[in-house]
Amino acid sequence: MNDFTTYILKNGTEEVQPLVKVTMMTLHKLANEYPLAAYDLVELCKSTQYKPFGGNNSILENYSLIINGEVPDSIKNIVLSAFEGEGINLKLTSPIKQATAGD
Repeated sequence: MNDFTTYILKNGTEEVQPLVKVTMMTLHKLANEYPLAAYDLVELCKSTQYKPFGGNNSILENYSLIINGEVPDSIKNIVLSAFEGEGINLKLTSPIKQATAGD
């Protein structure tokens, strides 16, 4: 039985709180230390055909954001919900969907 609190993400999926929190800490560190690798991660989440630049694949594997060359579905949900914008204008935000009056 799963006793974890879950979050509804901006893309409509539901993920457990510990995974969201740990992934966000990792994404903040990645974006600060390796912004091009963060860009590559977002693009990998959008398309399995995308190929990361240079050694960024290794960086993403070291951060446990890709496994065997693929982004796990839960990580993909968090990444696509957390990053906004395109290219050099990528911005890391909260992936959690804000409640509205109708929720």
